[in-house]
Amino acid sequence: MRPYEELIVDTPNYPKPGVVFKDLTPAFADADAFAAMVDDLAAHFADRGITKVVGAEARGFIVGAAVALRLGAGFVPCRKPGKLPRTVLRESYALEYGTDVLEIHADALTSDDVVLIVDDLVATGGTTTAMVRLVRASGARLAGLGFVMELAFLNPRAAIAAETDAEVFSLVAVEEPPRTVALLGLYPKNSRLISRFSTNRPAMMRANSPMRRVSPTARPVRGSCG
Repeated sequence: MRPYEELIVDTPNYPKPGVVFKDLTPAFADADAFAAMVDDLAAHFADRGITKVVGAEARGFIVGAAVALRLGAGFVPCRKPGKLPRTVLRESYALEYGTDVLEIHADALTSDDVVLIVDDLVATGGTTTAMVRLVRASGARLAGLGFVMELAFLNPRAAIAAETDAEVFSLVAVEEPPRTVALLGLYPKNSRLISRFSTNRPAMMRANSPMRRVSPTARPVRGSCG
């Protein structure tokens, strides 16, 4: 077992009764666990020629920036609207109720860049697919996607596969499906945590999972400081 696996803490009845939140922050706080997490993600993509790592606000910044440092790459933050001061590319994505938006600076990536998307968690794939579209709109090449934790029972790989054939790699997967999933990042009380390295082999793909795409293409807009 890797050091970070035993530090993922179940928090019962958070943020509402009947659910258990799997908290990664103790693994971030432990020096050895955090180093192992970052090393494992970086090692998997070490031979891909990564020039930029892209991570989403906010926990994606924690893992993504550290992985970028290990790879000798730059880091590009995907931010919520109004947080970037210059011209941005913007992508919308579906939530359970409504939509949300991610933005990157329009000049943050170029056609010469080889990109790795990194996040702490992938659930339905909405945030991730928005980042994929932002990378594509920039003209950069997406080499892979790496996650600390994957909610495999929500089948995010199908949504990602509809956008890109880049490799998906996760350190820890939760595979037992819940009876209901109400909120992003929430688990059923008895969900089964499978600690393993998981990549997108064909046998793991479930191609029939629906995906809601809100915005098919990124468009440049004028950003403002928030």
